[in-house]
Amino acid sequence: NGCTVSTEVNIELIVGVDERTFSEVQVYPVPAVNSVNVVNPFPANATLNVYDANGRLVMVTALKSGLNTVQLDLPTGDYVLWMDGQSGQRIARLIVVKS
Repeated sequence: NGCTVSTEVNIELIVGVDERTFSEVQVYPVPAVNSVNVVNPFPANATLNVYDANGRLVMVTALKSGLNTVQLDLPTGDYVLWMDGQSGQRIARLIVVKS
């Protein structure tokens, strides 16, 4: 019929995380057992989301600015900490070891 249809698709691949995103988060001790200290680098409160190795959200807690002690009720494993504050997001890795 002589008609032509055109579609434009933009795909943005993200293959890494800005190194600054990791360097500004202090999490200790690693490995952790029952609690972990998390330093919120933002000047205001933030939300801490904890994801397991399968990407499931397993814990959410509020953080005040500065040092926070977070109680862990998590089994042994690797976790990703996603800190979401008004000034941006930060990511850290956490290892939990239960005896």
